[in-house]
Amino acid sequence: DVLYLALLLLRWQEDQTAFGVDLHDILACPPCDVAIVRPGETAAIQRILLPVRGGPHAELALRISLALAQAHDAEITALHVAPPLPQAAEDAPFVNLMPVLQQLSPVTRIVTLHRHIQASILSETRQHDLIVLGATARPKDAPVAIGDVTARVFRSTRVTAIAVKTRQEMELPQPPAPDTVAAPAGYEAISIVVDKWFAENTFHSHEFEDLGRLVELKKSQG
Repeated sequence: DVLYLALLLLRWQEDQTAFGVDLHDILACPPCDVAIVRPGETAAIQRILLPVRGGPHAELALRISLALAQAHDAEITALHVAPPLPQAAEDAPFVNLMPVLQQLSPVTRIVTLHRHIQASILSETRQHDLIVLGATARPKDAPVAIGDVTARVFRSTRVTAIAVKTRQEMELPQPPAPDTVAAPAGYEAISIVVDKWFAENTFHSHEFEDLGRLVELKKSQG
């Protein structure tokens, strides 16, 4: 039998190992998508912070944030740390990610800041209970496997932090042509607006057992 993993969940260790394996090796060639968790002090999750730039791990970070928001009835703040120049090419991925975020009801705030990435994230975490951000695979000789900014956030924030990395790098979307209104684009429109927000939020058959109540609701709505 072959076991196929969808997500490998690891606890952050300061020595950057997991099950005796160097974290650099795991992130350089992961067997599946990876989420590294640094537990925080807050148990209840009501507000989730999602730093986004539209990078290669944006879809995975968004999916995990949506799943946690659904499980805890929480709200998501999308934090965009913009580059110094408004039209900078490095900001192109976020341009196409914005329409996707605007269609997702759990994303109640989209905040754009023009300052240092780490300072922006740590400032916003004071108002949140959980943060989900992308990790960065580093060379073997790099001191921090998940990237310097992510590691500093892990060490500085008191809330639970999750760093994610996809198994395969994704092709970054291109910016829309000038003077055009672009449809959601990039990563196949972030998997068609995250599979139409988990198939319109997901329900269970038990919710529809009382047929009489459903009929009355339909009548009341005309």
